[in-house]
Amino acid sequence: MAFIEPVTLRGAIATLEPLAVEHALPLAKATADGELWRLWYTGIAPPEKMEEYIATALDMRARLDAMPFVVRENATGDIVGCTRYFNVDVANRTAARSAVSWTFSLRSSTENRIPCAPRPTIWN
Repeated sequence: MAFIEPVTLRGAIATLEPLAVEHALPLAKATADGELWRLWYTGIAPPEKMEEYIATALDMRARLDAMPFVVRENATGDIVGCTRYFNVDVANRTAARSAVSWTFSLRSSTENRIPCAPRPTIWN
């Protein structure tokens, strides 16, 4: 078993699932809610470039540079966003200095239940 490989992480409010090509349409819909790609402080792909965004993320996973996930709201089953874990130290088999980045979730979910970045409250 490899040290870093796709895994599903289920919390009380949301579940992180390994990102896949099939998630392009739901993620495009998530970014359209609030036109997240237009925010000057984000690097989110617009809906028409979501397949390219996913291809880049999956390439990073193949190179062990990142572990990308979709965020699924448990109550509805809807995909409401995306996130990636970076800087996992594969050589030393540690995630102690890993970082979370490239995180977004649809505007209506951040206003209601799902934060735009993983926080302990969604995993309790």
